[in-house]
Amino acid sequence: MKLAESLSDWTDYDIAMFEFGRALGIFPEGTTFGSVRGMFFMETPLSSALGEAMDALVKIGVLAYREAEYRWVGTVDIPAVRRATSGDQ
Repeated sequence: MKLAESLSDWTDYDIAMFEFGRALGIFPEGTTFGSVRGMFFMETPLSSALGEAMDALVKIGVLAYREAEYRWVGTVDIPAVRRATSGDQ
């Protein structure tokens, strides 16, 4: 399943991180959320990396974030990307 489909509705952060990891191919085929959910309830290198990457996608407008939930927006805000890469806020 594509990330856009997985996050088409507001999705709790832990499930969103799992879906992001699946989309990147981090989790082996057939891995269920229940089998790895513990790694999202505490700070781990994996949860930190996924969270930081997702926050970067929020910053450029690909994902939306509200109160521990993410949702796919799907369009790239080119000016925001340019600002993020140039260091301008």
